[in-house]
Amino acid sequence: MSVKLSLPSILPKIFPTVRGGAAKIEVSPELVKASTSSAEDLFASYKTSATGLTAEDAEARLEEYGQNVVVKERRNPWIRLLR
Repeated sequence: MSVKLSLPSILPKIFPTVRGGAAKIEVSPELVKASTSSAEDLFASYKTSATGLTAEDAEARLEEYGQNVVVKERRNPWIRLLR
């Protein structure tokens, strides 16, 4: 079974700019490697498959890594006033 992954579809299309200069964009080396890997290689490296994890595997990963949550960075409101 061959699965086609399209990383460009999940990458941002517009990058933020920084006042007074160019924005510095840092891309994770892991993301770069994933963008050039085959689906089969990705499944093997993450120990999964096109059908996903079993309930037992998901439970074990939840225990080991915790919940898959993105935390929003809180900015200091005073910095906003200084802009």
